Amino acid sequence: PVGVKVSVDRALQHYASVRFLSVMQGRYCQGGLIPDPTRRRTDETLSLVVIHGCGRVKTNHLLRQLRKGRLPKSRHLTLLRGWDVRLVFDAPVSLSTDGERRNGVTEVAARGKNTKW
Repeated sequence: PVGVKVSVDRALQHYASVRFLSVMQGRYCQGGLIPDPTRRRTDETLSLVVIHGCGRVKTNHLLRQLRKGRLPKSRHLTLLRGWDVRLVFDAPVSLSTDGERRNGVTEVAARGKNTKW
């Protein structure tokens, strides 16, 4: 688990113990997970799903629910949407971007469709 500062459309939040995090433009991620079942391909915003503040067993339970296309109501799962997403990690992490693995990442920024930098 790692601490993450999350900024969605300049609204800042901090999660102390993040086990899973996904920023996506489409509906699916990580080989079949559906973290945001209400999302449509035509949506121009980004979805951010964070599983935080729980152990491995609870994380696995939540991920199984997401794989089935259910969005469980849990205080450990947060779903955010916005145009501009920025992540700052407390420690370097490994992450997967479109199937490519990157090591030592400390900061990530993403923007939704049709937005200008």
